[in-house]
Amino acid sequence: MRALQQALVICGKEWRLLLRNPHGLAVLFLMPALFLLVMSFALKNTLTSEDIVLPSTGWVIEDQIALATTWSNDWIERKGGQRFASRALLLEALRARQVQAGVIVQDGWVDAQGSPRTERIELWLSNRIQPASEGACAPRSVRRCCSCS
Repeated sequence: MRALQQALVICGKEWRLLLRNPHGLAVLFLMPALFLLVMSFALKNTLTSEDIVLPSTGWVIEDQIALATTWSNDWIERKGGQRFASRALLLEALRARQVQAGVIVQDGWVDAQGSPRTERIELWLSNRIQPASEGACAPRSVRRCCSCS
């Protein structure tokens, strides 16, 4: 109890000294607020989606539904990439560094209601992709191509 009382006395003394010192108050309260304001303006447009460069992507469509084909064709048209006939060809392209990521749309990708199921999509990443880029993916659906180094 005595230690708590001593701590309160010391804190009261420090606050009284700080209230008499306007420069100390400015450093304590205004400088962090000014820092946040300046940094928010400086970093305003650093993480926009236009600045993100996506890796070259290879696609294997195992589900022959039209939605899967349309989705992959739209992606390839807008962001680049190529289609592969099988997983083996995609793995070879990853090893040869023709592509840096692979998307495999498995059979049964669309459920009975017509909604895509994320657990039916596999994402293969080569070792050249930063580990942080796979953070948005479900861990069970991301595979590292370990022999791509």
